[in-house]
Amino acid sequence: MGRHMLWVKTKRIARRYPWALARAFWGPVLNAAGILSFAVAVLLTLRLIQAGDGARLVDDLSNWEIWLQNIGIVGLAWAFACLFLAIRKVVNDDRARAVWHGNRRVYLQPLLIDTLRCRPTGEWERYQLKFSDAEPGSFVYCRIQLDRVPPNARMDIGGAVFFEKGFPAQRTWSPGILLPKDRIAIFSILLPPESVSVTVRIYCENFIVGEHNDQDGNAGNWQFPLRPPPRRDAKGRPA
Repeated sequence: MGRHMLWVKTKRIARRYPWALARAFWGPVLNAAGILSFAVAVLLTLRLIQAGDGARLVDDLSNWEIWLQNIGIVGLAWAFACLFLAIRKVVNDDRARAVWHGNRRVYLQPLLIDTLRCRPTGEWERYQLKFSDAEPGSFVYCRIQLDRVPPNARMDIGGAVFFEKGFPAQRTWSPGILLPKDRIAIFSILLPPESVSVTVRIYCENFIVGEHNDQDGNAGNWQFPLRPPPRRDAKGRPA
């Protein structure tokens, strides 16, 4: 189990690493202040070239070559630093969202998968749900919340296993599903035509990698403690 989980966690870092590396490298440049500074520098340079004579123009171009060489050296050094900064960023973001207990990943706050507005058509309405953060083939524990429960409404959610008849709708339902390799599950709901539309929110609370009857890997820790939710800034990012 230990080597398998190490491989799972390594793959999770590898999937997010390219995007984190690009953001770490270009983040200080591709923002409003960086773009404005670059545009002002280019415009001032063009004005100086237009106003200068031949000898001064040669000196200015020579200075630009030196400046570009220095920028290249700094860029290479920054790119080398970003190789390590991106790994740290991915690991910190991953730990800020959830913690691992053996082979079970538990979210500090339930992860919202989708918000649906379901209509009372009298027929089964089906919606695809992408559990992007879960591992392919993992067993996912969900929380499904309805803003109201019309009479005779039925619903179901299925990944690798699906029950066609569904279950009586509940205000809050916490099923467990086995995800297929594409990590896509199907939520189905049947609302009688005489009822009203329903807002449905689907959350992921935790998932298990490997055998879903294992309790947190080999430790067997059924009553595991949870860390408090992380502090976040005004935009919802980890503080």
